[in-house]
Amino acid sequence: MDDEGSDTTERLPDDLLAVVRALDEGELRALIDFAQDRLREVHPAISDRIDENSHQEIVQAEEGQAKVLRYEPLDDDQQEVPVLYLVTEEPTPEGDTRLHWTYLGPAEDRYGQTSGELD
Repeated sequence: MDDEGSDTTERLPDDLLAVVRALDEGELRALIDFAQDRLREVHPAISDRIDENSHQEIVQAEEGQAKVLRYEPLDDDQQEVPVLYLVTEEPTPEGDTRLHWTYLGPAEDRYGQTSGELD
C-alpha cells in the first residue's frame, strides 16, 4: 500500500510515518486502540458534552448528534412537559466545535407517544 502524498500522511512527521510502517500487525492494532482512546480524550463524544441534569435525558446518540428530551414548564403552569431537541456539533471560526440545539417540539405532539416510549 502506497500512502505517499495522501492527505492523511501529509499531516504526519516523516519520522512518525517510518516508525508506523515498521510495526507488525499486533503493534498496529495496539496503536489503533491507543489513537482511538486519544481521539476520545481530545474530542469527546457529543453525549459526553451534553450536561445531563434532572430535567433532561439523552434518548438517542449517534456520531456528531443526539436527541435530547428536556422537561420544560408549560407557559405559566408549573407542570413540566417533555420537549425534544436535536443537538449537533457545528464548527466555530476558531476551529473548535460547539453544540447547536434545534427545537423539534413537544414529544407527545411530534411522535404521538409519551416520553417513556421514545426510542
